Amino acid sequence: PLGIILGLIAGYYGGAVDETIMRVTDIFLSFPALILAIAFSTALPDRMTGFILAHPTAQKLFLALFALSPREVLNLGRLLSVIVAMVIVWWPGYARIVRGSTLVEKENVYVEAARALGLSPIKIMFKHILPNIIGPILVYITLDFGSVVIMEAGLSYLGLGATPPIADWGRIVYDGSQYFPERWWVVMFPGFVVFLVALGWNLLGDSLRDILDPKMRRSIEFRLKKKTQEVTESA
Repeated sequence: PLGIILGLIAGYYGGAVDETIMRVTDIFLSFPALILAIAFSTALPDRMTGFILAHPTAQKLFLALFALSPREVLNLGRLLSVIVAMVIVWWPGYARIVRGSTLVEKENVYVEAARALGLSPIKIMFKHILPNIIGPILVYITLDFGSVVIMEAGLSYLGLGATPPIADWGRIVYDGSQYFPERWWVVMFPGFVVFLVALGWNLLGDSLRDILDPKMRRSIEFRLKKKTQEVTESA
């Protein structure tokens, strides 16, 4: 959501606003994603735990959301720090994609008509532009889920994520590495599950791209039509 909002603002307003947001985006993209995630995951747990302890309502909400007991507040802080770190790492890519799509969409007639009717920029961005660019965003989100799963498992393997009793594939791989190679299956099975989940999200993203991209859809329809004609002629 952060990258989508900033991308909409940058693309719609342009000028100094666009330049500022894009330069901040370039700064974040100049660092390797994993290194940046490790840095934030290391720095945030104490602050996240302090925030949760200082706000009982937020504490109850997050404990219920992740199905944790009140005794696991410290673990909740570590878990939230990883989530926040990955949000910080991932928003620049979405900001760039949404900005590019917004620059194209805002020149269309329906946006000019909305402006003429006196609609506010917020309504134009979120009620008119965003629904028309949501297709590429959904594809990008789906393709990114595989990378998110791998990165979260990697952070947990390094000891930066949730700890037992919260189950985590990266932590399971780390704990099982003590018994490798004598009991190789303790490491291989959770690692294989991470691989399958990442692969599944990538395949889903490819399928969504084929469905939502008009050019790709027309290409698929053309190939199917041609194949049907060949089968009919051969029969």
